[in-house]
Amino acid sequence: MSQLLLSQLRVERNSGTVALVLALCVATAFLYGALRIGYVTEVVSAETHGLVSEFVLYGSVLGGGVIAGVLGYWDASAPVSVLSGLALPVGMCLGSLGTVLLGFGYYDSSPAILFTGLLLFCSVVNAIGWGIGTSVS
Repeated sequence: MSQLLLSQLRVERNSGTVALVLALCVATAFLYGALRIGYVTEVVSAETHGLVSEFVLYGSVLGGGVIAGVLGYWDASAPVSVLSGLALPVGMCLGSLGTVLLGFGYYDSSPAILFTGLLLFCSVVNAIGWGIGTSVS
């Protein structure tokens, strides 16, 4: 009976985690997209754009590591934790790509190369976060 209850709690926690991760991804995409559109349309100043862009970038990297660490603490597997931690940087990439597809801005380099490098770096950060999370529990 206790095994069934424990398993049910894990399923509920995992479904809530998935919903939260997807919400964070979408929110980050909209935030970054709105920021870029605001900058291109001159609603947002260059200084504000630079500051908020750096906050979103570094916050996505560190936030992903925190997400992976918390999931590691909750005994989630490494792949689930690392991939969940990618929600913020993936959201940023989607927001950036969406604005370019809408005609707001452009890329100097291939977006596939830029995004792959960012996501690989974030995966390493997330793996470290997961390792720290599992060692704390």
